[in-house]
Amino acid sequence: MKKIAFILSIGMLSTSYAQDWFQVESGTLKDLNVIDFPSNLVGYIGGEDSLLLKTIDGGKTWEKLNYSGVTFIESDGFDDAIINLKFVTTEIGYMAVGPYSNGIFKTSNGGLTWSLVTPMEDELCFNYGLYFFGEDDGFLGGADCFTGEQIHRITASGTSPATIVDLPISAAMTTSIDFLDTAFGLALSGNSTGGAVMKTTDGGVTWYAIPTEFEASITLNEIVIVNDTLAYIAYENGDASYGLLESTDAGETWHYHAETTTFYYPRFRAIHQAGNGQIFAAGSTALEPHGVIFSSMLSEIWWNNWPLDQPIESISSYNDSVVWAVGDSGYIVVNINPETLSIAENTVDPFDFKISPNPTENQLNISGILPDEIANVFVQNYIGEIIFNGNSLMLDVHNLSNGIYFLTIQLKSGEQTTQKFVKN
Repeated sequence: MKKIAFILSIGMLSTSYAQDWFQVESGTLKDLNVIDFPSNLVGYIGGEDSLLLKTIDGGKTWEKLNYSGVTFIESDGFDDAIINLKFVTTEIGYMAVGPYSNGIFKTSNGGLTWSLVTPMEDELCFNYGLYFFGEDDGFLGGADCFTGEQIHRITASGTSPATIVDLPISAAMTTSIDFLDTAFGLALSGNSTGGAVMKTTDGGVTWYAIPTEFEASITLNEIVIVNDTLAYIAYENGDASYGLLESTDAGETWHYHAETTTFYYPRFRAIHQAGNGQIFAAGSTALEPHGVIFSSMLSEIWWNNWPLDQPIESISSYNDSVVWAVGDSGYIVVNINPETLSIAENTVDPFDFKISPNPTENQLNISGILPDEIANVFVQNYIGEIIFNGNSLMLDVHNLSNGIYFLTIQLKSGEQTTQKFVKN
């Protein structure tokens, strides 16, 4: 494991402090585009060349998923990349591929198989932005083939285009969507004429473009709504990037945020608010081909910053202060030592039970729990497939392949705990 030490850069307009970022092995050198954690144990990473990684142990280890059902457009100049992922549960999620694709895809079994969500008549040439309130309840952002930005509402009955008012004609796509609640949302369009910000106050039925005075070369990458007045945009503008864009009036006006400029001149590609309220922004530096992460609590004046080995493309967390980031060349980092992320420490409502022997060759015995307390016992392999489901305290595992497995016990009281075992 590689530990990324912080560096205090002379002349910075903001300060760094002694928190480390720790590199986790990904098993690949392919660029990683997006990371998403639907629970504190289960996370997904999408990357170039159709790469999909999954963790079921809180991010300590990642495994490539051999999935099916996703159609990539194979053509000169177009990549078969996973651009965006949004999971609403550990099993149910959505994927945008491209940059040129024929729709978005949905999984209901933890990423093993996917199916096309958007019908042929609603397909966009480009799909990018995803936001979901729940299963079959969200938004797809992209672009039509010739008419520019589009936002489509996704429901159980299908998809339908939203109305976008006063949007300048362009050949751009909707790249990012965020909602504060079920009514107020903001979306971004990035293009060669400065991009656009779109706002809704009716739950996404109608969006209207907000006039901006961004430079023509600016690219708007990701937006986050912090509260009912404050929002940030991660953007880049060649070697002349001046930190984040900030709005303090619910997205109506925008200005450069001086505290995030610094001599890095960061090209911000991702922004995220963790469960504890802390804001994280990340990307690359203009001075050197490296990555950088900035963070701040709303109560802080200064933004802290850390230079990293690779440009960062995406940030995610699960309702807490444990934050993950991914980037180029298979780069994964987390802001705490991943060795402290044990199965038990990451499980909600833990209770005590023992499994033995561990490692095992033939049989696994569960002790510390009465049989009439158990609602379900199941075993998952490393990629999350359930390979045993029952209520026995004695499991025959001699037919399992050698490797790491996870045994979960659900009690009738509603509590649930997972432990890891090794089959030799």
